[in-house]
Formats: sequence, structure tokens, C-alpha cells
Amino acid sequence: MFSHDWHHKPKEIARVEEGLSVFSISLLPPVYADDDLTLGFCVQFAVDETVDARFHSATVRFDFEGDDGKHLDVTHIFPHEQFGEETSVERTEVHGAAVKFSAGNEYAKVEADNQIEHCSAYTKKSSRRMMGSGEGTSTAMWSMKEDVGKAGRRGLETRYDMTVKLNTEHHATVRFKITTKAQLYSRLRNTTLKIEKWESLTRSDD
Repeated sequence: MFSHDWHHKPKEIARVEEGLSVFSISLLPPVYADDDLTLGFCVQFAVDETVDARFHSATVRFDFEGDDGKHLDVTHIFPHEQFGEETSVERTEVHGAAVKFSAGNEYAKVEADNQIEHCSAYTKKSSRRMMGSGEGTSTAMWSMKEDVGKAGRRGLETRYDMTVKLNTEHHATVRFKITTKAQLYSRLRNTTLKIEKWESLTRSDD
């Protein structure tokens, strides 16, 4: 359980490791305004470069309830959508079509097949992406994916920041369940790192 009396520094609330690779979540100091509570979360990824490790994708979910077990409404989340730096690949494709023609008369006839080709060049762009949802429910969730382009498959960003605004409905204590899953790829093996735990935050009167 956390009280909101710390200042300025995030508190790590969840962590999972695979070798030297780490997936962690920190909670920033909460902001209260009447019945509204704003929570900031910092999700961080660190990889073991000696085995070419990279996080391919991850999901982070927070389920909120009051101290009486009733769901609390998420009124706002940020971001809804976020893109990383673009990568681009230049591609050229050759398209062909077979054409059959004939010439002559009833006494002499010639048939031939011909191949018509044309080239097209284009640029394919892609980037890392984060998507968020949950407004109007008791659950805030984000999914993160690495750049799907071959040139950009360098894993997830090292840090993602996200914000949730709740209506606390006069509850002094807010409980939230953290459920996460992250896909870690490396030369040694591919594995899934998971976190599932409850945390609570109590508002102090001072």
C-alpha cells in the first residue's frame, strides 16, 4: 500500500527479469482534485544486448476499484495513440502479363505468346506504435508493438509514459490490479514475461 506523501520521484511497483533484460512499471506521485485522481505510470524496458535481446510487444492493463470492491470509472487516459520514429524501405516490383496473339488466314496461321513487363517503385514506411483504451470503463489498457518493418525491428522504446484519470467517488483508498505481458526475443530463446499483482493507494488528510 502506498500513501501519496512522497514527492517528485516515481516508485517502482512491478518488475520482472529474464537474464539481464528487465520490464518494470513505476507509479508517479498521484494528483488529487476533489473526487478526481490522476495517476501517472512509467513503463520501462531494458535489454541484454549481448544476446541481441529485444522486446517485440507488450500489453499493460490496470483495473481500478474502491476499498469496497466496486469498480471506479476511468474518465480519461493518455495517450490514445503514439508513434515512434519512422523507418522506410525502398522497394521495386516487376509486374508481368502474358499476351497471346494470332495472325494469318485459313491457310497459314501464326500464334505467339508475348510477355509485357512494367516496374513500380514505392517507399514503405512503418514505426513503433502504442495504442490506449478504457475511457468509460474501470480498465485502462495500452498495447505496444515494435516497428513491423524489417529495417525497424529494433524492439520497443526504452520508456513509455501513460496517464489515467479516475473518479474516486469519495474513496480514500484506490486499489488497482496490474496485468502485463511482454514478448522478449533473443538469440537464446523467445519468452513471455508476465506480471499480475494488486496495489493500493491511500489518500492522506494532510
